Amino acid sequence: MNYKKLASKCTGNAVDQRSNLIQLFDWHTTIRTALQLGAALLMLFVINGHAAERERASVDHRVNFESAANEVAVFKTWMIGANGSGVVDAVIKPTSPIGSRYNLKGLDNRKFLQYERQGYFGGINLGWTNNASAKTAADSSYWVFVPKDQSRRVGVKDRGEALRAQPIKYGELIALGRQPKPRSPGASTPNNSWRFLKYSKRKKGINLNWDKKPVYEWAVLGGKPGTTVRAGKDWVILYNVKHKQPMIYYARDNAGHLGWPDSTEYLATTLRTRSEKYTSKKNLRPEVWAAMMLKNQ
Repeated sequence: MNYKKLASKCTGNAVDQRSNLIQLFDWHTTIRTALQLGAALLMLFVINGHAAERERASVDHRVNFESAANEVAVFKTWMIGANGSGVVDAVIKPTSPIGSRYNLKGLDNRKFLQYERQGYFGGINLGWTNNASAKTAADSSYWVFVPKDQSRRVGVKDRGEALRAQPIKYGELIALGRQPKPRSPGASTPNNSWRFLKYSKRKKGINLNWDKKPVYEWAVLGGKPGTTVRAGKDWVILYNVKHKQPMIYYARDNAGHLGWPDSTEYLATTLRTRSEKYTSKKNLRPEVWAAMMLKNQ
């Protein structure tokens, strides 16, 4: 609307002046109404935005066990004590003779995890056995589990009144270690020769290292938290709570075939061997893993 032109017309006769003034007033009213309506709509938009934000903030992001178990099922790639049965016992203390030693069998290659020298540039000294025979299963049964909860390290009497360790539970914090083989049959193992796995960055191979003391940064997952783990039957997840990733079989060049879903290698040949079923789930929400753990640890 050209207000200058309209105003100039107001200098004409009285009838024209009145008509033009009414027209000018109507335009002012229309603009004012439009501005008020726009302001009201903007205010409504802001209010609704704040309400939506409050609603999003109030949403419970916790995940129940059943849905979490389905999401992480692909990582159930380990069996504890593949040549045994019953429940998986802890050890009462890191170097206690009371408690069982187990092998760790991998689902992907159907062999056992073992201590294996990788050379100076080959990463941590871990590898896989050449076969899965009964003798190899027995020979590689030197892995132990130590609960972080000290009350869980108290021995219990079995039906024969012998003192035995308590079984480990799904979702509890544990130290994962190995007892070296005695130098001769019947010989004792020096206490200072025990080693426990801990997360530690390195240039080659899986980011793990050894420690002489228990490092409570592992959990056996897969079953309902608080229930016992069955030896020789359950396929389980070995989860590192520090790195927030499960340990998996991972083909590498010149290093032990171990890794995490977020592991990377420089050689394209290794990248091609990685399984998409693992790497596609490397960024699972923390709530998913939390639903698999025991609470208040």
